[in-house]
Amino acid sequence: AAAALLWSTGGVGIKLLSEPPLKIAFYRSATAAVALFLIFRPRVWRWTPAFLIGIASYAACLTTFVLATKWTSAANAIFLQYSGVVWVLLASPFVLKEPFHRRDATAVAVAFCGMLLFFVGKFESRGHAGEIAALVSSGFFAILVLALRRERGGGSEAVVTYGNVLAALALLPFVHDDLAVTPRSALVLTFLGVLQIGGAYAL
Repeated sequence: AAAALLWSTGGVGIKLLSEPPLKIAFYRSATAAVALFLIFRPRVWRWTPAFLIGIASYAACLTTFVLATKWTSAANAIFLQYSGVVWVLLASPFVLKEPFHRRDATAVAVAFCGMLLFFVGKFESRGHAGEIAALVSSGFFAILVLALRRERGGGSEAVVTYGNVLAALALLPFVHDDLAVTPRSALVLTFLGVLQIGGAYAL
């Protein structure tokens, strides 16, 4: 419950910031990486395909979620991103060899109907960019969950830690010319990285 409470502050924190989304994503992941290293001190003893896929998908998930939150409402971004559980249900029989039950099919159908409601109305070139980014983020989130299920224990801790490292390193070339932030923004960004990500994953 405490982890969910911390996660739920992500949309509010991102909306409070006036900085561009990639800049927010960079600082959020950079501070989260430091916090997660201090909390977990993760050790990587094997570079398995699931581990590498988990790192890459998590880095992409973090970035696309910030884009989605900036381009649409926080509620839309969060709801659509967490529709990633639908993709997990669909992929689990193939990736994790878990059974797919009739009730799972019902849940998937209802979730898809709910997601479609976000796209009802006039379609504009930028009108649904946030929702689309959130759906992309949900796909990366699903891949992360599946990878974490394959990499249990210390492997899972390393995936989320190095995923943030990869996100920060990948975003640095896009933001290195404008790294200055106000004290208020620095405080919010530190909260997003240390508590909203680091604290939540520790819990």
